[in-house]
Amino acid sequence: MSKANNTNGNTKTMEMPRADMGLSGDAVENVVSTLTQALADIQVLYVKTLNVHWNIVDPSFYGIHILLDEQYNALKADGDAVAERIRGYGVPVIGSMGEFLEQTRLKEKAGGQTVGIEALGELVADHETIIRQLRKDIDSCDEEYGDQGAADLLTGQLQKHQDMAWMLRSFLPKS
Repeated sequence: MSKANNTNGNTKTMEMPRADMGLSGDAVENVVSTLTQALADIQVLYVKTLNVHWNIVDPSFYGIHILLDEQYNALKADGDAVAERIRGYGVPVIGSMGEFLEQTRLKEKAGGQTVGIEALGELVADHETIIRQLRKDIDSCDEEYGDQGAADLLTGQLQKHQDMAWMLRSFLPKS
């Protein structure tokens, strides 16, 4: 809820009406919860990607730096798309790092130190964690909650994370 001043200078609470999209209240609540976790994962991965972008030290620095620049900008746009989908249901979106950390399925890592190529492997692992979770979330949104639009949005996210992981993996040494 946001607050606004009316013409008398009094503060009143403004709330967006809930959307009627043919879903039950429970379905909307479950979809929003699913999307909120997806948003938290994106935002935490965005910050982790920035950390590696800023602190990577490697002979392939320039190429990695450019790739990570593209990826964190894509994650920023993806987070916005998921947040706007949540708002489309008439529900407020979480927006603090504390809230993201409470909702994410990723592990937080402290920044502020230089990192090597192994940091790309950690980002790959995060993308793969998200990919595995998105597969479940897509099925839930479609089959359990009947929201094919949310499932479609998450399918697009799944494909983007697969591509990002692939690009990062290309810099890792073969094991």
